[in-house]
Amino acid sequence: MGGAICYQNYNRNPSRWNGIVFVAPMCKVSDNMLPPDWVINLLLRLMGPAGTETILGYLPLTPSKGDISLLSHRLDEKRQMAITVPFVYGRVPRLNTAREILLMTKRITSSISDFDAPFLVVHGKDDKVTCPKLSQALYDESKSKDKEIKLYEGMYHAITVGEPDDEIEKLFKDVLKWLKDRV
Repeated sequence: MGGAICYQNYNRNPSRWNGIVFVAPMCKVSDNMLPPDWVINLLLRLMGPAGTETILGYLPLTPSKGDISLLSHRLDEKRQMAITVPFVYGRVPRLNTAREILLMTKRITSSISDFDAPFLVVHGKDDKVTCPKLSQALYDESKSKDKEIKLYEGMYHAITVGEPDDEIEKLFKDVLKWLKDRV
């Protein structure tokens, strides 16, 4: 969700930002994580428009395909460490959260061609939580003149913590190089 938040914040006030590093951004919910369309449509009708609240929205009942922690971390020992951290939300997302994510990602996909921020996207090619193809679309379709994408073979969603240490180190070197080149 951090990528979507950065995207939205940049678009609200572009002059405040010098660039964005997107780390496995949620520009779209991966199709393999979505329930059938009829379920989405039913939930959107029950939940109401964006920003509204219902009792139903507080329930952690978001239908999804798969355990997010299993899909996020390639290494089981790193996944085990992550799920024991008390401030990491490890439950199924609440319906209000799911609705807002779905609607936000729809807004992003419809406005990618207008996006002009300098940016770097880093994404694991085997990410099943957020779609690396949409990161590629962000790169391909945005009108930014200063953009770069790095797709990492074999990496999952938690590319800064859930991968072998040497691969995480390479990722951080790439990000730091991009930042240093612009300072």
